Amino acid sequence: MSKSYKKMPCWMFGTLFFLILLGLVFGIYNVRESFTEGSCSSLKKANRNAKKASDYAFNQFKKKNIQVQRMKQRIAHAHRQFRPHVIQLHTLRKTLQEKQADQNKIEKELDKCRINTTPVPTQGPTQGPTQGPTQAPAPEYEECDPSFNGIASCGQNNSDKTQCENSYENMESGIGNYCTFTPAKSSFKPQREAHPGKTGYKTGYDCNKANSGGRAKMKLRAGDIGAAGPYKNDGKQILSLSHNQILEKCKKVAEKDYGKTGYSGISVSSTGPWHSRGCDIFYQQHKLLETIPADGKSCYVNPDYEIKVNSDAKCKPSGNMCNF
Repeated sequence: MSKSYKKMPCWMFGTLFFLILLGLVFGIYNVRESFTEGSCSSLKKANRNAKKASDYAFNQFKKKNIQVQRMKQRIAHAHRQFRPHVIQLHTLRKTLQEKQADQNKIEKELDKCRINTTPVPTQGPTQGPTQGPTQAPAPEYEECDPSFNGIASCGQNNSDKTQCENSYENMESGIGNYCTFTPAKSSFKPQREAHPGKTGYKTGYDCNKANSGGRAKMKLRAGDIGAAGPYKNDGKQILSLSHNQILEKCKKVAEKDYGKTGYSGISVSSTGPWHSRGCDIFYQQHKLLETIPADGKSCYVNPDYEIKVNSDAKCKPSGNMCNF
């Protein structure tokens, strides 16, 4: 047997051992790679699930926050609507107490009347225990709103609506009177109401608009007021008219041009030559016309003229009582 033939089994066993070793190395590497890939894929899936849960929780929080804000707005609005009803309730309670007191008073008078009209029996009167007159119970009020301010007078809050409507006026014996606010406003009133006793007709005075503003239709003469004679429109006919007659003719012109409530006054000239007699008509005044002494003049301040009147804001007791 040759030497090469003897060495062949050794070579074959060596090759087989090398192949087995190489297979083990590749097998361990593949197992490690597959384990690594499986671990990452599970973490990715867990991350996706966690993100979905986080997004869902955020959306739920957002919806609930919006609901809470809307509820706060509705509560604030309801509180503003609730307060006038509380004030009305106080007013109705006071009215109820007054009506009940009136009814009790009338009922007592009715009982007295029945006693006086009931026939008296012939037997001797039996005297019973005498009782003093019963007094009506003092009215009971609810406790004043603790969030309101107790002040000496509602008038001290004339310029502040919020402070006025959140206060009550202290009165005697622990009784409060809620304050109510009336805003400033402008309105039109007849001059007789806005300035009582200062309208009408005054002779020996002239109308003056220096401080009253507005306009005037000046120097209306006989031909303008229908006081001229028929012959060639003779203006001298006005000489036969009294100041009252001239005023009445001027009133017709004023009412025709401006309406009964649209002119503030008329100044009448009833002396001097015929061409100086007549009237002036005043309109669009924002204050009462002034009257100044003047010979041969008369001033008519129209009581029906609608003049603008401004009223200041006021804070005053509302009549709604409470105990403090």
